Amino acid sequence: MAEVSSRTKDTVVHTVLRDMRPSLPVLYGKSGLAVLVGGFLSLFVCGQFGVSVSSSALQLHDHVGGLSCVIVCGVIFAVAPALILRLLCSPLQFKVITRQSFHVPVFWIVGIGGFLAYHGEQGRELMSFVIWSIAAVAMFEVISRVIDLVTARMGEQATWT
Repeated sequence: MAEVSSRTKDTVVHTVLRDMRPSLPVLYGKSGLAVLVGGFLSLFVCGQFGVSVSSSALQLHDHVGGLSCVIVCGVIFAVAPALILRLLCSPLQFKVITRQSFHVPVFWIVGIGGFLAYHGEQGRELMSFVIWSIAAVAMFEVISRVIDLVTARMGEQATWT
């Protein structure tokens, strides 16, 4: 087996350490970008607190309505940001952000959700915002764990081929 150069070793160690300890701008920047873009995409599917970018997005509220709509919209809001965050990060960095620094994506989800609730036609009720936030954060956690599992399985399969 060929000897690995010290420069290559240093590069690998530097990359792993960078992913294990992302700087605050990277941590907040990637998480914020993922939630902003993913949250915007969710506005095409579900009118978050009455804020939408398509007329069909508010139809979900008309069909489901009430508490169910708040939960469904919170869940929809969280799916795309988790997927986008994974695209922006290495598998290790994604795991660090979603497990050790989970408060950062939660900060963005609740912050942007609060902004939408404050400015939306249907978001002035505190209980709706609290329930929406719980649904969004819980779904972000679930999707993040599923992404971790799938990524790990794909990595295992790649080493066997």
